[in-house]
Amino acid sequence: MKIAVITIIIVTFISNTLSSRVNATTIMANLLPSKTISYQVHLGYEDINWYMQSSQAAIFYSLWESSTRRFTDHSTPVIFYLSGGPGLSSQYSAFREFGPIQIDKKGDVYTGSENPWSWNYYAHLVFVDQPIGSGFSYNKGKVVDNSKTAAQHFTNFLSNFLKNNPFGLSTNPFYLAGEGFAGHYIPAIISHINSNS
Repeated sequence: MKIAVITIIIVTFISNTLSSRVNATTIMANLLPSKTISYQVHLGYEDINWYMQSSQAAIFYSLWESSTRRFTDHSTPVIFYLSGGPGLSSQYSAFREFGPIQIDKKGDVYTGSENPWSWNYYAHLVFVDQPIGSGFSYNKGKVVDNSKTAAQHFTNFLSNFLKNNPFGLSTNPFYLAGEGFAGHYIPAIISHINSNS
């Protein structure tokens, strides 16, 4: 199956999952036709309902189970990854940097391969498209133009994600990681969490 077709399937899958979570393990396994994957992959949206209605805005994420530990192992760290930009989709990092599946272009052909240096060897990974309006996240309201607002929205996303995911990840240790402008977002998020806990 060609990567372009799989990309269309993934985008269609995403657009049909607004405000929900879907198991995309089979779709991701199709990126590696000669291998089977030993971990689960989930795609979804979480509302930022403290601030906006779900019809106005939601944050998209992809959740990758560790390749060596199951979701039921609550000692496994969860890494929430935020790309910079501002406004760059974190899904780029999932498929081009350190996610479990690498998508490469050789000439006019896209191919999927297993990434032997993926961070999911040691942790569950959550690639978050934030602030709202970035990547597959959507925003029909005011543009987010400061780190404080982005931090408020992310904290709401995190609360809903931990409450709504079916794997009990709220008891796992978690870390925030990122690159570029995430160096502004992450301190603002930590400050907001600390001042509201």
